[in-house]
Amino acid sequence: MKTVNDKILRTFVAALFEAGGVPSEDALTVSDCLVEANLRGVDTHGVFRVPGYLERLRQGTVNPLPSIQVTRTAHATLLMDADNAYGAVAGKLAMAKGMDLARKTGVALVSIKHSNHYGMAAYYILQAISGNMAGMAFTNASPALPPWGGSQPFFGTSPLAVGIPGGKTVPFVLDMAMAVLARGNVYAAAKHHEQIPPGLALDKDGNPTTNPHDLINGGTMLPFGGVKGAALSMLMDILGGVFSGANFAGTVANPLSNLSALRMSAICSLFSGRTSPCP
Repeated sequence: MKTVNDKILRTFVAALFEAGGVPSEDALTVSDCLVEANLRGVDTHGVFRVPGYLERLRQGTVNPLPSIQVTRTAHATLLMDADNAYGAVAGKLAMAKGMDLARKTGVALVSIKHSNHYGMAAYYILQAISGNMAGMAFTNASPALPPWGGSQPFFGTSPLAVGIPGGKTVPFVLDMAMAVLARGNVYAAAKHHEQIPPGLALDKDGNPTTNPHDLINGGTMLPFGGVKGAALSMLMDILGGVFSGANFAGTVANPLSNLSALRMSAICSLFSGRTSPCP
């Protein structure tokens, strides 16, 4: 197996986005987010995503030159309108703004609307940890999971990530979706003509399946932990979509398909606070 130097890969991927009209700093941010996912072993959110990200840029469903607006809505809360920026660009800026505010208030909450797929949620957690802060990041997502007891996709896999600095030891970093199987794994399995494990998905008729194409063609993944995962997916949708004024439930577009659909709003909400007890 051949390996690629991560610095060279970051530069190469950033150059692709620059060629599409993305400013160099933003191009490096998107590239860094994708490559970091590969380095952490989360290949479903790594450079595998580059063709789709570029296609959305070509079709105008991502704004390479966004005019991002940030409004302070309360003492410790901000609302960001990302003007349909790349998710990594919006997410990194939101975490930075949240960290700045948290240094003054002890805790901060930043919600984002009009953004795009933001990649690996742990990327923003590591950003908070690098500033010696605890952080949380979560997002809603396009329909992939049914409500509890249902058989049709409605809520997203909607990841939740948390990070706590470790002082002299390694930090605590949690990044998990509400499904046992990430959606990117489904597309990877289909590409490599592989099956997915049993008990994780239903086909379009509500029957259990191990065929990834059954998922892609109208099927649905199942949440981890049964009703618990389903409830957490609903919570992520409320916090990441309803509260931020973004799309939610069945109206969030799929980042891997529907390129001609309305501008997607896979929205993240980011929280950062001091590691010491909050006042």
